[in-house]
Amino acid sequence: MGVGIGFLILLAWTTNGMACCVEYIILESDNLSSMFPNAYMTLLGYKLDSRHLFAIATTLAVLPTCWLRDLSLLSYISVKLIIYEMSSGGPTIS
Repeated sequence: MGVGIGFLILLAWTTNGMACCVEYIILESDNLSSMFPNAYMTLLGYKLDSRHLFAIATTLAVLPTCWLRDLSLLSYISVKLIIYEMSSGGPTIS
C-alpha cells in the first residue's frame, strides 16, 4: 500500500470524524431547542435564539473532549450516560 492510499484513508477517517461531531452538535441543539423553544440570550449585542444558543453550548461541551490526551476518561463518561439513560427510562430523543 502506497503513501497516497494511506493519505486517502487518513483523510476519509478524519472527514468522517468531523462529520460525526457536526452531526452530533446539530442533533443535540435541535433536541434542546425543541425542549426549550423560548430560550434566548443576548451576547455582545447579538440576540441568540434557542437554536443558535444550544448549538454554541453543545459545541462548548463537546470541544474539550477533542483535547484529551488519554481518551479513557470518555469511556467513564459514556458508562455514566448509559446508566443514567437506563435509570430514566431510555434515551430522551424526541
